[in-house]
Amino acid sequence: MPTSVTAFVGSATRGPVNQHTPITSWADFERIFGGLSAKSKMSYAVYQYYLNGGTLAEIVRLTHFDTATNKSDATPATLDLTHGVKLVAKSSGAWGGKLQARVDYQTVPPNQNDRWNLTVRDSATGAIETFLNIVLDQAGQPAGPSNLDRALTSSNLVQRASDGALDQRPDKSPDVPLGKDPWANSANYIQAQDGNDGSALVDTDLAGAELAKTCACRESRPQLRPAELPFLVSGHDHRSCACGSSSS
Repeated sequence: MPTSVTAFVGSATRGPVNQHTPITSWADFERIFGGLSAKSKMSYAVYQYYLNGGTLAEIVRLTHFDTATNKSDATPATLDLTHGVKLVAKSSGAWGGKLQARVDYQTVPPNQNDRWNLTVRDSATGAIETFLNIVLDQAGQPAGPSNLDRALTSSNLVQRASDGALDQRPDKSPDVPLGKDPWANSANYIQAQDGNDGSALVDTDLAGAELAKTCACRESRPQLRPAELPFLVSGHDHRSCACGSSSS
């Protein structure tokens, strides 16, 4: 990594976990990681970095890792669209609890029972994503080019749950008269459930578990040597782990 790139490691409201994400502006951080949060010291550090003329940065969002269960205690919100069609927020955190979804059958061509439309809204930011003509997969056939997974590849808000159906069409949401706001009444949409930020970060989340010689990104790393100290990012060395973050 060039020496002009600064790496930040810590908690954030949202965004990819345990992987490095390059950004070039504060707007990028707001869009991907949720902007300023009183629970995130990293968010203020990134804000000050760009306030003072920063350019390139690598962000590594961490969540608390419970060594007893060997997993993070942060969870993504879920959206049950009916008939086994389930979505989860794109990343873990309470932010996903603000997601809402509507289903309609106004497809092209019309009156086709093998396809449907999906609209997802983040009620906290007002961001709306629409996915048209999602085609059902057929049992015993290869995944189709327009199925739910393919449709959601461009989504910044949701993805299909691992146990979510691809061959079922969810019930459509209630029709809303033209000119009326479909999001004004909770009866008109499905509200996301659950989703939490998990416990606050502790030292081993940032520095890794020394006895196990693991990086904060949960990858094994060698014992550090004094000559390697310039490559530390928030107290640990990412050069030999999958996240690939480092700064000198």
